[in-house]
Amino acid sequence: MLSGALGSTVSTLVFQDKSDLTHDEKLQVSKSIRQISRSLQLSRQELADANRQLALLKEFSENIIESLPLGVATLDESLRVTYWNGAMEMITGVEKSDALGSEAPCS
Repeated sequence: MLSGALGSTVSTLVFQDKSDLTHDEKLQVSKSIRQISRSLQLSRQELADANRQLALLKEFSENIIESLPLGVATLDESLRVTYWNGAMEMITGVEKSDALGSEAPCS
C-alpha cells in the first residue's frame, strides 16, 4: 500500500531502517500512510467529480450557444476557428466541419 500511495522509492526510504523504529513508531508511520492514502483517494474522487461537473457545464453552454439564432464563431490565438454554431452555417453557407480548424479570413 505504501509504494502505491507514495512510490517505491519513498516507501523504501521509510522502511530502510525499520529495525530502528519502535513498535509505536511503526504504528504511527502506518497510520500516517493510511491517512495519506485516504486523503489521496478523496482528492482523486473530488477531481473526478469536478471533471464531470465541468463536462456537464461545457455541454450546457454549447447547447445554449448552438440554439442561438445568432451566428457565433470563436477563434484561437492563431486565428483558427474553434467553434462554429448552426446559425453561422446558415448565415455563411459554410458547414461547421469545413470551418473548424480553418484560418479566419483577414479583412
